[in-house]
Amino acid sequence: MKKLLTVLVLVFVSTQVFGFGWVHTRDTTIKEIIQWEGNSPKVVLTLQNGTRCYIPTQEKELYSLALSLYMAKRKIEIHCHEAEVNVGGYPSHKVHRIIAR
Repeated sequence: MKKLLTVLVLVFVSTQVFGFGWVHTRDTTIKEIIQWEGNSPKVVLTLQNGTRCYIPTQEKELYSLALSLYMAKRKIEIHCHEAEVNVGGYPSHKVHRIIAR
């Protein structure tokens, strides 16, 4: 029973990370960051391949990490949610995870 439960958990986790529902980009850099004046609730990241993802500005740690990686031109791996949202005229996906390389 324990083995079956372990296998089911592993399958569930792998489908959440590697399955459908994610916009996944590897070995890329952040080409531009778009932020509006005032109390804009979102910041848009444009990746080298043209994919756009956004970070809610209240997620300070993730926002700071993105700014640092942009300034350093570091390679990243990024997972964004599949659902697309219009942020200031830019179709974008919400950032789920950023991995610095």
